[in-house]
Amino acid sequence: MIKVPATAAGLVAIRRLVGRGLNVNVSLLFSVAVYEVVVEAYLVGLETFADAGGDIGKIGGVASFFISRIDKAVDGRLDTLGLGV
Repeated sequence: MIKVPATAAGLVAIRRLVGRGLNVNVSLLFSVAVYEVVVEAYLVGLETFADAGGDIGKIGGVASFFISRIDKAVDGRLDTLGLGV
């Protein structure tokens, strides 16, 4: 898998890489809105690959959400409630 950031340039790379039949691991996802744009880029890549005769069943993808901000917020709230570790 090729690791690609969910940035503007990364979206272009996702389309091109998947369009060539390569697997991608998309990182730096911080919101559902960005995830939706990543999914669209991935699907365009799949369509490109399929149109060229490729077997899309052999392509894999991973979307890696960063949840450290959520973890930090939950930890703070648990501490406030006296339930922290």
